[in-house]
Amino acid sequence: MPSETGIVDTITPRDKTYSVAVNKQWFGGFGKCPVNKGDSVEIEWKQKGDFKNIVKMQTVEKPKTLTPPKRTDSLAEDIHLQVCLKATATLHTGSKATPKEIAKYTRELMTELWT
Repeated sequence: MPSETGIVDTITPRDKTYSVAVNKQWFGGFGKCPVNKGDSVEIEWKQKGDFKNIVKMQTVEKPKTLTPPKRTDSLAEDIHLQVCLKATATLHTGSKATPKEIAKYTRELMTELWT
């Protein structure tokens, strides 16, 4: 029996049936929809004419996203800080920004780009 795994994009409830969209495909079921929009699901289905009828649908654990390890290379951090400082100085050339404001903007820029 074919199956599909993905995240529920849309749910269309009706009186006695429902439809769910997963991976840009529509599947139909009977009764009340057992899942919510955004759930990661596995659907077993069978083809009946033009329709894909749900035989079994269950939520599955979403795969964990890998977060890259934070670098502790001080040389790279120094280079990042220099890039941000240069960008800040270029943006504020001719302005009446105080050194404190420039330092604050540099820290914000570095945080936004490299953390």
